[in-house]
Amino acid sequence: MPRCGFGLLPIWLFALVVVFSISLPVSALPTRLGDVDEDGALTVLDIVRAVSHIRGTRPLPGDLAVFADINQDGAINNTDVQLISDFVLSDQPPEIPLTRVRETSPGNGDMDVSVTRETVFRLTLPLAPNTVIGNDRLFARV
Repeated sequence: MPRCGFGLLPIWLFALVVVFSISLPVSALPTRLGDVDEDGALTVLDIVRAVSHIRGTRPLPGDLAVFADINQDGAINNTDVQLISDFVLSDQPPEIPLTRVRETSPGNGDMDVSVTRETVFRLTLPLAPNTVIGNDRLFARV
């Protein structure tokens, strides 16, 4: 006797989920500066994405924007686009520098800051998700 009704629904639903999950693109953060289209290579598309970000027509998400800031000055501008272009033409990808502290708040020389005030660090690149910062690696000197 043939099956009908809801007996095959779970199988079809599972099959649809598998098909759609395989066809969806998977993206991760780039592994090199300038790769803002997340394809693993520096291409003209990276230049287009950076220019679109600067013009405001297609802003890059925050976690991806740091990879467009080639000279690590805290701003994505025409200098970064020129550097990406130079790397595309030379076929030599830029090296990702070590993450460093870009700025802190309160800043050096700030007056009337409470000793209980929190300190904010802004870094040049995002830290890996499994990064652990402990007292032995981050401390203040007087």
